[in-house]
Amino acid sequence: MSDWTPSKDARATVWVAVLLALVIAVAYSNALFGPFQFDDWHVLLKNPHIRSLSNIPSFFTDATATSVLPENRDVRPLLMITFALNYAISGNATWSYHLVNLALHWLAALLVFRIVRDHLWLGKNAVALAAAAALVVAAHPLNTEPVNYISARSALLTTVFYLAAFDAGVRRRYAATLLFFACALLTKAIAMTLPLLLLAYWLLNRKQPSSIEGRVPWALLVALILLDASAGIYRGLLVPAHAIQAAHQPGVTPWTYFMTEWSAYLYYLRLFLWPDALVIDRLDYPTAQSFWQPQAWASLLVLVVLAGMAWSARRSRPAITFAALWYLVTLAAESSFFPLAEPVNEHRPYLA
Repeated sequence: MSDWTPSKDARATVWVAVLLALVIAVAYSNALFGPFQFDDWHVLLKNPHIRSLSNIPSFFTDATATSVLPENRDVRPLLMITFALNYAISGNATWSYHLVNLALHWLAALLVFRIVRDHLWLGKNAVALAAAAALVVAAHPLNTEPVNYISARSALLTTVFYLAAFDAGVRRRYAATLLFFACALLTKAIAMTLPLLLLAYWLLNRKQPSSIEGRVPWALLVALILLDASAGIYRGLLVPAHAIQAAHQPGVTPWTYFMTEWSAYLYYLRLFLWPDALVIDRLDYPTAQSFWQPQAWASLLVLVVLAGMAWSARRSRPAITFAALWYLVTLAAESSFFPLAEPVNEHRPYLA
């Protein structure tokens, strides 16, 4: 019998939370007053909508509020609210923007700890492995772009809501799941994958001997899918067609983009294992024009082999299988059939 108790669990969570805060503070101490960069000029510096809190209602109805560039317009009301609050606090001084990003990064790492500890069938090693996973998220160099690059807060905020919705869904807290999922969708469209990921988790969980709950909550799943569809309709009605078209790289079809993203999945994995030459925007990444290019078929072959290895571990090491599913599903929103302006972007794998 384990001598683990809820009080010990709470103390461990407090200590891990403090440790994560210290690690993040040390790792990013030199970035607190970093200037606006790259797309920040049209999202923040030149955007009149964030300069008054009275504009908050318009963030839900006006796609022009996200950027002064017509091709970058979208509907991300909760993200824009955080930027308006930052402007109200510090104007164009960046310290408050960076503080919010650091707080969101801390919450994401803490949610990783909670999810890995409680949901990945790790037994007596759960706390240690969860703490290690959270520390990797907190300090990994690949995460510096969404943390330091203020406009990339969309990845941070969506991830916090997404992780909270996943955790609530696994715990069968229906109202919290729907609320957090709605918040994620109102931050960035990449959150749309949550219903599929939860279904994958529930089906995998049914196969685990330690699982005490094997029933898939179909009512919750249907509600999440309906919420997903509603968010898609909402976005489609508000975002101008030219802005959606501008997100596509000229000459890149959904199929060529899909083939290119096979190598992008491996590119992000390589950066996770060896994070060298990190850049804010990799414009030189090649596009796969044919399946017979090694970039396409060889990348697909490696992905199939890795997926097969992860699937073969579903009974003995289900956490590995679920990790592979998480990576595949969460990255698919930006790395599958919808051609974006760049094949790779280093704030995309934050959630994955």
